[in-house]
Amino acid sequence: MSFSKAHARGEQVVDSFRARMREHWQEFRTAEPGHRFQERFDRRARERANGGSQLSRILIIGFALVCLAIAIPLMILPGPAILFYLLSGFLLAGESGWIASGMDRLEKLLRRIFKRPGRRRLKS
Repeated sequence: MSFSKAHARGEQVVDSFRARMREHWQEFRTAEPGHRFQERFDRRARERANGGSQLSRILIIGFALVCLAIAIPLMILPGPAILFYLLSGFLLAGESGWIASGMDRLEKLLRRIFKRPGRRRLKS
C-alpha cells in the first residue's frame, strides 16, 4: 500500500471516528440527567453484542487511562484536571456498568449541590 493510500485510509478512519463521537455526544446530551451514563453503557454493550470491535474497547479504555494519568499531575493547578477526570469518566462509563451507575449518582448529587433557589434549571 502506498503512502498516499495509507494516508487517505487514515483520514477516513479519523473522520469516521469524529462522526461517531459527535453522534455519541448528541445522544448523551439529550439523555435524561441521572440516567445518561447508564444509557451510554447500554448502547455500548449493544454495539459490542452486535459485533463491535474489541480493539475499539481496548483503545477507549487506554485513552481513558491516559486522561487519568494526565489529570493526576494537573491536580495542583486549579481547573484543568477536572476536564480530564470528566472525559475519563465518560469514556469508562461506556465500558463499565459499575462506573456508569456511579457517574449517574455523581451527576445527581452535583446537580443537587449546585442547584440554587430561584435559578432556572439549565437544559442539558
